[in-house]
Amino acid sequence: MLQLRLLKLLLLSVCLSFISQTHANKLEEKNAFDVTVATPTIFSPKQNTFVLEDRTGSISVEEALKRQDEFKPAADMGSIDAHSHYWIMQKIISRLGSDRDFRLEGAGWLSINTSIIRPDGSLHVLKPSGFYYGNYAHLTDTDPTLPSSAMASSQHALFTLYQGETLTLLSHTKPHASLPPRSFVLRVVDNARFLETRRFGLYIEGGLLGILFALGIFGWFSCFSNKD
Repeated sequence: MLQLRLLKLLLLSVCLSFISQTHANKLEEKNAFDVTVATPTIFSPKQNTFVLEDRTGSISVEEALKRQDEFKPAADMGSIDAHSHYWIMQKIISRLGSDRDFRLEGAGWLSINTSIIRPDGSLHVLKPSGFYYGNYAHLTDTDPTLPSSAMASSQHALFTLYQGETLTLLSHTKPHASLPPRSFVLRVVDNARFLETRRFGLYIEGGLLGILFALGIFGWFSCFSNKD
């Protein structure tokens, strides 16, 4: 009788372990946002963003990683407390045919300090961003025609997503007290595609400005030609 009970307990333990492992694998797969060729230049992985509140701002990166089970979906966090700190975790996976550079953006944050965790467990700290780090004056001293311009640092917190790679983005954030963010979800921007789109937009803006300038000159000319 005792052996039968032990056998039942053993089988039950094996079944529960199998179910838990299956569920964990499905959850891990669900938490990663698929970056494909159809992904927009700027996207917000809302369903793949999880948040841990850090009221005193004293939690380190290592401690935040150990407390992954305490992260909640961004939709369940409620309103943002401007006097608190938050750890924001996002996970993306590349379904692209090549490597690509991305950057993180978020309006309403005083500071965004992001670390990326590679599949091998290595951790890389990105350049800080946010209102505290919005100084781009050094770019005005860079001559793009000189070889030294290749060494100029980017104003953005860039990271490379390699083909087929899964990245975990862990950001320690502090909201702006006067202009707090509306969402915990940080936007991910395809850097090269965005710069190309922005360059095309500048061409259009330059053309419109030229048209307005020409219309202004024509208006003044008509005014002086037809005055009594």
